Amino acid sequence: STGGASTKDTGVLYTGSEPGGVFKCFINYSKIFNKVRGVASEEALRNASAAPANPPEMETPITYSYQPHSGPVHSVACARLQRNLFASCGADGTIRIQNALQASPMLSLEPSGAYIYALDWSPVKPLLLAAGSGGGLVYIYDFAESVHSPVDKLEIPHRQNVGGLAFSPSGDMLAAGDWGGGVQ
Repeated sequence: STGGASTKDTGVLYTGSEPGGVFKCFINYSKIFNKVRGVASEEALRNASAAPANPPEMETPITYSYQPHSGPVHSVACARLQRNLFASCGADGTIRIQNALQASPMLSLEPSGAYIYALDWSPVKPLLLAAGSGGGLVYIYDFAESVHSPVDKLEIPHRQNVGGLAFSPSGDMLAAGDWGGGVQ
């Protein structure tokens, strides 16, 4: 996987892939691990000395597929204040705003011709999304104000690709990590 985000729902993970697929997965680690090891409980697992000779086939954790990007997916981010909302971005230069219950995106944005590498949702404003791009730009979208255009565009010094974004818990600051190792 190339990017992933979990929700507050236990065992749910949204992930992207190198070919561009975006998937909803259900992961129940102990159940899957015990099934592979051929044991029924954690106690039996602690007492198991080796994996069975013929382990059972694994079930796929993918429970739903979304319309793919046309290139690798770099990041997937779940909205912290909206249960079924997430965003994905990738090498096709698009940001897709997705309702987790629908295969097609609600909104597809192309802020520039550059790859989009990073996403983060605000922890306090339900419709505020930051997106980091190649070329050192961070786009701030507030979908309550404008659906199709960023409300602000920030430039990272030295125009390094933005590989990571994180809002502070209070939502009043945004950190941007670049490929040169800098944090702004």
